[in-house]
Amino acid sequence: MILKPVSRILIYLCLQFTFFSDFYAQFSFNANSEFGYYKNTGSGVFKKNDLVTRVDLRGKYEYEIDENYFSASLGIKPEVYGFKDNLSGIKINGKGSYYDNSELLTWGINFSAQKNIFNSSELDINTDLIFLTSDFYFGSNEKFPFHLTAGYAYQSYSYSYRKNFDILFLDNRYEDLLLEDINFFGGLYLERFLISNKTNSLSSNLLDKNKGWRIGPQIGINYLQSFLVRCEYRILFHFSDITKATSYEQNYKLLTGANLSEDFSLFILLDFYLKNLILTKEFERVREIIYSPMNSENRFYVKLLYDLNENLGAYARYGYGKEILDYFDSYLEGWNLVLGLELNY
Repeated sequence: MILKPVSRILIYLCLQFTFFSDFYAQFSFNANSEFGYYKNTGSGVFKKNDLVTRVDLRGKYEYEIDENYFSASLGIKPEVYGFKDNLSGIKINGKGSYYDNSELLTWGINFSAQKNIFNSSELDINTDLIFLTSDFYFGSNEKFPFHLTAGYAYQSYSYSYRKNFDILFLDNRYEDLLLEDINFFGGLYLERFLISNKTNSLSSNLLDKNKGWRIGPQIGINYLQSFLVRCEYRILFHFSDITKATSYEQNYKLLTGANLSEDFSLFILLDFYLKNLILTKEFERVREIIYSPMNSENRFYVKLLYDLNENLGAYARYGYGKEILDYFDSYLEGWNLVLGLELNY
């Protein structure tokens, strides 16, 4: 597994720069705690309405040494959806990054791992995610408009059957000013994937593997002055052993925010993934080897934040969320209204 050698490299770099170089280091901590009502319209056990409680804890260590930058972060997010049916989940993630800057090229390597656990009286779902990527920024005169990301991703679902993903991908973008204060990017995303069912639960006349391609353009606009607007759109054409050539996927992202006064801020987020995967006739009932995106959660919310002091804020958030659990079309979906506290240190 690539986890051990990459971890050793990150630890070595950290120790090397910490004890043998002059550097600037900084530690930051972020904590969110929220409580509210969740109107659940999902499937099966997820149709019951109840209270929701979440805690999101994140710590990050970063330092800069001359033209080098290193960071390491760790996060944990437990969630409880009601108390009657023991609906709960937890997400644990860690990430390490190293970047080297020069006049014409900035390059970096990133490693991240995440584990999602969802438990209820009826289900026990485990998901493991691993990403290893390399970033390259090309340019001159302190501008790096060309950005290329090459990476490998591994994903594993474990429940009544086990499904593994192996993914190789290229993500390239060109970014520049479209108008004054408006930044534009456009690019192309290419992915090769292999999905395998590890429990041999499929009947003998069906495939236990599915391989294919995802390819398509992406565009985005960023504006940051008196208020923030960030929007992105991606469409990917999907080709695999079990889908028709007319299959495709779309991803919409919109984030906007503004300061209403010295203490009040308003944010709106829209993040939706929509897929139209049309299975060929002989695979219409196959679920174990259908492509499922990583971290597939559709979200929309409006958030009002009040700054209590420099490091602490209180907020109210109303919105909609839908998280696909990839368990025979099971999903957690609903509208929620929560009150929370946000600490940044």
